[in-house]
Amino acid sequence: MTPPRVVALGLLLACSTAAHAILVESQFVGGGDVAGASTYCWKEGAPVPTPEVERTIHAAVDKWMTAKGYRLTECEAELYVVANSKKDESFPGGEVKIEISMAGSDRVTWRGTATGVVVANKIKKRQQMANLAIKKMFKQFPRARSAR
Repeated sequence: MTPPRVVALGLLLACSTAAHAILVESQFVGGGDVAGASTYCWKEGAPVPTPEVERTIHAAVDKWMTAKGYRLTECEAELYVVANSKKDESFPGGEVKIEISMAGSDRVTWRGTATGVVVANKIKKRQQMANLAIKKMFKQFPRARSAR
């Protein structure tokens, strides 16, 4: 269960001082043979704080999905990826959640979550922290069998 004072990565990427604390978790939450898929596409999720944050999240996920052997398509994919973020009003920040479902199913098959504080003055540093968090999310994500 997420503590009430947890701060989302998406919002934290938009902050402007120098502190970091990120908790990254990932898990399979439903049935489905993710490794049997070879393509994925983005579906619309909850709005993220800024276009910079959205671009950063999408670029990092695309990098790690590609590294695992999945190919991005515009539509008609075997996997659907959604990025959601929320902020905690009691503390500056929020959470970013990446959810993946199989085509033809509304059930989430895999979920990665990054919560914590990432506050950095430079965009490049915020992007590096986001990429590190998403890399950790995808560490246990299976390679596409077609890429083995």
